[in-house]
Amino acid sequence: MDGRSDRQLDLPHRGPWRRVIGALGPARPAIAGAALALLVLCLADRAESDAAAPEERDAVAVPEPQRRTPLDRRPLIVSLTYSESEIDVDRFPHAVPELVQFLLRDTRIGAPFAALETRAGDPRATGALFLHLTGQRAALGFTAAQRRWLGEYLRDGGLLFAEDVQPLLYGEAYVLGAGRPGSIFDVQVKELARHPQVLGAAGADWRRVPDDHPVFTSLFTFRGAPPPGGTDETEINHLEMLEWRGRAVAFLSELNLSWAWASPHARGRTRALQFGANLAVYALAQRQAGAALRRP
Repeated sequence: MDGRSDRQLDLPHRGPWRRVIGALGPARPAIAGAALALLVLCLADRAESDAAAPEERDAVAVPEPQRRTPLDRRPLIVSLTYSESEIDVDRFPHAVPELVQFLLRDTRIGAPFAALETRAGDPRATGALFLHLTGQRAALGFTAAQRRWLGEYLRDGGLLFAEDVQPLLYGEAYVLGAGRPGSIFDVQVKELARHPQVLGAAGADWRRVPDDHPVFTSLFTFRGAPPPGGTDETEINHLEMLEWRGRAVAFLSELNLSWAWASPHARGRTRALQFGANLAVYALAQRQAGAALRRP
């Protein structure tokens, strides 16, 4: 590099470099050479860093996760039958179909509700919105397979509405032990719930449904439990509930609402149907949320 003038140095920003080198006097060729070498090293390091840097890629649009809606499948309300049940005493075949008609005709929920009457364990009932089970004096008689099916359904986010009903007589409800603590149906339902194949010990923890529970305001507003259907002859004017992992999985009623659903001229029928609609909306919300978290 000796003997070369600053005019011969191929430097960037030539004007500023000339002024700096000119001020260095006789040592300028050597100093300029060292500066140039340093500059080359810096540029080489920069090029190496750029080469090592990860290649920039086009941003990929990730869609927002879509929550499963309960309306993806037809909400099915299932009325459970059993061998010993007697029509118009232990169960009312028109109760759930009449409730479904009310939901479709007199509410704006917009879901295509459907009714099904079948036995516990029917595969068609596995994804039911909620199960409807009524009785008065007949033996439920669930088999081991039916108990296992019911337990799995409840633990996986299902809901049971069980009701001790009063049989029909002359267009009004005839009191025959229903609406009283310790009735035949009550005892059977509670034994069923606490069976090891259903909910086990958790199935024994029945408690009164508090007046501010969401089931009383999910669609129509109630100040606590609805009035009895078709009769005032009941000693119990509240609902009971069971919870699994902090979520309601069963309601037990002594209010004869199912009879009012089935009977067009029953006293208190409108409010009974409105509470049935609340049950449907409450169950829809639970289905939307998914099954309760299980223990490890």
